[in-house]
Amino acid sequence: MASCNFIIPFNAPADVVLARIKEEVEKNKGTFNGNGIEGVFTISIIGTLSGNYTVYGQELHISIISKPIFISCGQIENFLKSQIEAVA
Repeated sequence: MASCNFIIPFNAPADVVLARIKEEVEKNKGTFNGNGIEGVFTISIIGTLSGNYTVYGQELHISIISKPIFISCGQIENFLKSQIEAVA
């Protein structure tokens, strides 16, 4: 399973953005552990999607460590972007 790395800029406060992501992860029966600087997450979606994040200013740097083979990095990135844009 290949890893994915991407950077998503945001305008809202980091804690608001991370709260939104945490809500979505937990809504999908996943785990989200972290703070306003860094953390990790895991979601079980017909396989495991796991990764970590780091906040640098107004950018969210995300590394996907493992993912189901049928879910592309682009799909993950687009989903996260849509969730973050919904906060702004």
